Amino acid sequence: MQRISDNRMPGAHFRALYSFRELCGYQACRNVLFVTTMWDMIREDEEGLGKETEGQLTGRFWRGMIRSGASTTSQYRNTPQSAWEALDDFLNARRNFLPVTLQIQRELFDDGKNLEETKAAKALLQRTKVAIM
Repeated sequence: MQRISDNRMPGAHFRALYSFRELCGYQACRNVLFVTTMWDMIREDEEGLGKETEGQLTGRFWRGMIRSGASTTSQYRNTPQSAWEALDDFLNARRNFLPVTLQIQRELFDDGKNLEETKAAKALLQRTKVAIM
């Protein structure tokens, strides 16, 4: 979930997204749904700016995961109806759901790595910015 009211990707959100990707891996992306929130806080005259921000999220920050099967949903507007729409979007996109082994599971069990050697641990410990693409 990402607030549409943020006109940029805060560093903490950027690192969290990167860490999430490294934890799950690209194979798990088909089970990921990105949702933009706080559309109810945007005035009608700001809808264009919100759409522009949404385009930046999908075209830059979420692009790699979307290319690997993640999806985006309708905008969450803080109503029960928009929550159900997001869930419906997710469930409809996942009609042929297949379980996926997460990247961290493969690294720990299949590759025999220690936790600190996994991509997820390295991402969490990394303090510099990284490219999401």
